[in-house]
Amino acid sequence: MKSSANQTVSLFSHAAALKALCCFFLWITCFGVANARTLYVVDSFVITVRTGPGGDYHVIESLKTGDKVDELERSGDWTRVQFSEDREGWVLSRYLQEDIPDFLVVQKLTSDAKINNEHIKQLEKENNALTTKYNMVQEQFAELSKEHQELQTGAQEYLKLKEEYESIRKGLEEVTNSNQQRALQIEALQDIRKVQWFLAGAGVIFGGWLMGFVTGRMKMKKKHGLTFSLK
Repeated sequence: MKSSANQTVSLFSHAAALKALCCFFLWITCFGVANARTLYVVDSFVITVRTGPGGDYHVIESLKTGDKVDELERSGDWTRVQFSEDREGWVLSRYLQEDIPDFLVVQKLTSDAKINNEHIKQLEKENNALTTKYNMVQEQFAELSKEHQELQTGAQEYLKLKEEYESIRKGLEEVTNSNQQRALQIEALQDIRKVQWFLAGAGVIFGGWLMGFVTGRMKMKKKHGLTFSLK
């Protein structure tokens, strides 16, 4: 019974120790991830990722220059890193650095320069289009200004012609009125002359008739007087 009890206590002790060890590793892992630094693989070669901090551990992955990893912990010359969402391993610390490698900086600058060049080309294209449109607007404005000037000149000439027309119209009206008055005067004179000619003709006819009548009466008197004396 005593041996069984000791075995039970021993099992509980091992279980507790294992549980504590798991909690410790879990704490170390969480603490390490929460305070992880971003590091970069340096130099122009490929490094190996091992299962432990030593060259005797198995290789599980290879990292190339410029790959980004998260530092979890350090042990001597080795650093435990996370290189994907669910994978981690150990690499030599001397192949890691916090600064971005120069070639990545160059790549970033080259990419930015390419993007900027494309943006500049697009801006130049838009600028050329705007310049062309501006020139067209300037030409249209010049044409409109010319037409406006011609309209102003035409309006001035129109007003001048209108004034001349009004002056000529008034002159014609005056001449017309004068001609009408003259025509009326001529017509009145013609009527007067017609009346005068009519009166003159009537006077001649009446004078001839009167002379004939008087002559006839005298002849009749002479005839009657001669007849009376013969008796």
